[in-house]
Amino acid sequence: MATNQLVEIDPASGLTVDRFGLAQAVGYNSGLAIDPLSGNFWIGADSGGSELVEIDRTGSEIRRVDLSSQDVKNNEIAGLAFAPDGSLRVASALGVVYRVDLT
Repeated sequence: MATNQLVEIDPASGLTVDRFGLAQAVGYNSGLAIDPLSGNFWIGADSGGSELVEIDRTGSEIRRVDLSSQDVKNNEIAGLAFAPDGSLRVASALGVVYRVDLT
């Protein structure tokens, strides 16, 4: 069993529905959001950098987005959330909320 895992819990029963290992390259995780359109997971990974990793529902990595060009500093990611308009917001450890471009 992998040490870095994403676990889905049934909120009604508290039982584990599914789990899968995350790629070792995801590093330190600092935020998780579910894309309302695709159902994929976005994970903040700031092990010496500032990037987002998109993971599908099987645990496979889809892509990475480097946020350094969007003014998000190394190790700054503190949380992730999708806004009602579908854009992803990154909360920073410095009290800033960024609207990030995922393209």
